Amino acid sequence: MPKNLTKEDVLRSFSIEEDQSKETLDAYLKQYPQFALNLIELSLELELLEPRSSDADEGVETNPIDTSQVKAALSGENAKGIAKELGFPRAVVAAFRDRVFAPETLPQSLVRRTASAASIGKAQLLAYLCMPTHMPSGLSMKATGKPEEMEKISFSDFVADLGLDETQKARLYDGGYDNGSN
Repeated sequence: MPKNLTKEDVLRSFSIEEDQSKETLDAYLKQYPQFALNLIELSLELELLEPRSSDADEGVETNPIDTSQVKAALSGENAKGIAKELGFPRAVVAAFRDRVFAPETLPQSLVRRTASAASIGKAQLLAYLCMPTHMPSGLSMKATGKPEEMEKISFSDFVADLGLDETQKARLYDGGYDNGSN
């Protein structure tokens, strides 16, 4: 590919590549370092649109379009069990249920562990998170005007608002959070 292509040309070229693996992305990043951020964002978007199965998804029935069971898997007693099993604060599981997070800001290991604990596929969870933010029905009934979709927040902003110390935050990111499930 010629070096003097526009950003749009490079992104379009990457988006139609038959193989959009890490190796292909790396090749584009080396050839077009000026578009690195754009290429990475596009790669993440394409991965979310067309999730690939992983070892963590084996044995779990997945259909990226069928997200109907995801909310139930992340609600009620299931949510308490997931929080306890993973050692996460319940607020994290509730935020997954309510689609609070911008999916591209989530650590993939966290998505994988949460999907596994909820007995759903990673692809299902990601597809569910890409849907509009969930507004609890009680809030929509009390609204004085037409309810609007809530804006999704980054995972790091959410974690910052939990009031955890730096060690607890680090353990949440790497999967070792173990200070209760509140």
